[in-house]
Amino acid sequence: PCHGNDAHSAKPHGQGGGVGCGEGCHGTSASHVVHTSSADARGPDIGCADCHGSNPTDYTKFADAQNLANTTVCDTCHSPGGTFNGIDSQATTTGPSVGAKDNWSMETTSLVYNGAGTALRSGKDKWCVGCHDTSGAIVNGQTASNKGGDNSSYGYFATGHGKTSSFARMSWQDTAASGNSAANQSCTRCHDTDPGAGQAHIRLSGSSARLKAGYEDDASN
Repeated sequence: PCHGNDAHSAKPHGQGGGVGCGEGCHGTSASHVVHTSSADARGPDIGCADCHGSNPTDYTKFADAQNLANTTVCDTCHSPGGTFNGIDSQATTTGPSVGAKDNWSMETTSLVYNGAGTALRSGKDKWCVGCHDTSGAIVNGQTASNKGGDNSSYGYFATGHGKTSSFARMSWQDTAASGNSAANQSCTRCHDTDPGAGQAHIRLSGSSARLKAGYEDDASN
């Protein structure tokens, strides 16, 4: 009843009566909800115009008049630079990444988070460092801290809790020691992504590290 032959030439867009993107067609699509919902702590709580411009005539295009594959509107918030490309998934770069564009979902189910939104799906463990790397994403004026490092000499997956292989013997250990087991933990082992957990939005200044219960004492680290 709302659309013509072009799925994004919607009659309600721009008309009165309180009908908007989120109230009409895109209110339940997983990726739109994360971006625009004030109740979802995983996202920045932005409006349609932040991505599509103030008066779009074609909602398949962004504010720079490009489609999803070619737009640069996403770049500031998702950071294609740095060790981990946060825009396009990369398998062979210095830091294999999980990109925002190829994980965009118009379905009700997220391609990144599990059904409850509390953990990352299998294979999406590097989602967070797409923003938290050597070229931090900037969301509503806040720059993401560098946790991914150069993914070689330092960084969460190179020398931190995300490392999957054992560490070599430390200099202070017995010479017979064979090494140390890796923690091999996802970011969500300690950090909370649950939008219902009462955590601060990433859009708020002075927001906490969103650590899960039991880790709060280390919130300043």
